[in-house]
Amino acid sequence: MDVMNRALVKKCISDSQWLFLSLAVLLFVFCWFRVWIVSFLEMPSFAAVVQPLWEKFGQFSPVALDHLLSYPGRVALTFVEPLVFLSIVIWGIARGSDAVSGELSRGTMEMVMAQPVSRLQVLYTHVMVTVAGLVLLCFCCWFGILVGVETTQIVEPATRPSWTIPGTEWTFSLPLGRAEPRVVGLATKVNCRDMIPPAINLLCLGFTMSGLATLFSSWDRYRWRSIGIVSGIFILQMMAKIGAKSTDSLGFLQWTTFLSAFEPQIQVQVAVDYPAQLWSWRLLDVAGETGGLGPLSSNAILLSIGLLSYLTATWIFCRRDLPAPI
Repeated sequence: MDVMNRALVKKCISDSQWLFLSLAVLLFVFCWFRVWIVSFLEMPSFAAVVQPLWEKFGQFSPVALDHLLSYPGRVALTFVEPLVFLSIVIWGIARGSDAVSGELSRGTMEMVMAQPVSRLQVLYTHVMVTVAGLVLLCFCCWFGILVGVETTQIVEPATRPSWTIPGTEWTFSLPLGRAEPRVVGLATKVNCRDMIPPAINLLCLGFTMSGLATLFSSWDRYRWRSIGIVSGIFILQMMAKIGAKSTDSLGFLQWTTFLSAFEPQIQVQVAVDYPAQLWSWRLLDVAGETGGLGPLSSNAILLSIGLLSYLTATWIFCRRDLPAPI
């Protein structure tokens, strides 16, 4: 890496360091806290809350009730907490919109381009730092869950002592024993490796948003307008996803939103219950019928949108006239 490239990398890191540090701490602490909260509501109590609501609102859950009422299913809800996925979206939009229109708005693009660097170097140094930040933020999210799982204890329902006949699998409950609840570590119920696929899915969402933000930034000169356009697109995509789940008459909307490919809960369910399908393009249910998008398809869709956006942004930026600073 030559001196000028190192200078560009240092500039990009300097521009984004405070946003990155604040989001990294927020994601780590919140994910740890969110997993810790699981210990406050025992599974029978959680089931008593969810089951009466399932008949009316079950269509909003992408996973089966049995999985939702398991500890991996409850921990997986962390990835769909608004604070978590919106933090990743904020990073993608904030850093993507800064690539071109941000520099033009500040009047610094002319100074950068006056140096012995190409437009391609300027753009892709920014992209490299943005994507590296995405990877680290998603790691902070997963690491917060890991620490939460390893440090949290849960109370299992009271059961009577049992005795197993040596050399056999026959187990008998002892009628004279007193039923007592057991305190066990959450790590005995949740394998944190099963949380890696949803973290990757979250990363792919961030890649899509940063790509779209870079695309609109590449032809605009005002950063606020780039942010507004991409934020509006994200809100419309959210509305389409919610509408598709609300009623069958709007089910077609699921094919109009890339957020249909963001389903971290499904990724956890596949990792726990159907590990053989973790890298499949299409899911097969118990009956062997074709189901929804597999984890590989979901991630590929998001990555393709992000990559296409970056390539289009490159084409636009390398050919456009850069306005003089005002």
